[in-house]
Amino acid sequence: LNARSTLLADIMPPPVSLLPIDHRIRTALVATKPEAVQTLLTKYADNVKQYRERVTYWRSNIDAHSRALFTKASTASDTYIEIFESKYLLAIREGKTKDAAVAVQSGELAELFAISQGAIEELSVATSTKLEQETKTAIADARSAKVNIIATMIAAALVVMLFSIFISRSLKLPLAAMLAKIGEMTKNNDLSQRL
Repeated sequence: LNARSTLLADIMPPPVSLLPIDHRIRTALVATKPEAVQTLLTKYADNVKQYRERVTYWRSNIDAHSRALFTKASTASDTYIEIFESKYLLAIREGKTKDAAVAVQSGELAELFAISQGAIEELSVATSTKLEQETKTAIADARSAKVNIIATMIAAALVVMLFSIFISRSLKLPLAAMLAKIGEMTKNNDLSQRL
């Protein structure tokens, strides 16, 4: 996949790309000029190719939570494409668009399109719900980490304070004894002694 189609695959599940495929089909059905039909069918073929590439990408990158809905939507979309190509594509190429148009509007393609789009809606809701849950979990984890960091900082500050008190007492007692000795030596006017 190139970078652009990978980006699309990350944003939209492949069955959503049934929309441009369906649009190309419906436009081809009402096109009157053979060259317009051919252009639409070429674009249709490109859309189907991109769809199949994206299905491959998604099948290897979707999580288990969404896999069932994805399978339901992509199965309906795959069937839609297969039925269109096996039953109606030839009629459109031969210029028998009226027969194909009636069949597309009222038949199984419309039903498959509706199933695919319904599954996409379900997939969208499920994905949004999962995203909200993951966001809440991430926020809770961040708050927990913040509390842990603050608690660790408070504990570290207490350890530093206790260590400072210990060091200051360790220095204070010998200095107090030395000052007392100096005071006694000064009082006795005996400056010949060593400290």
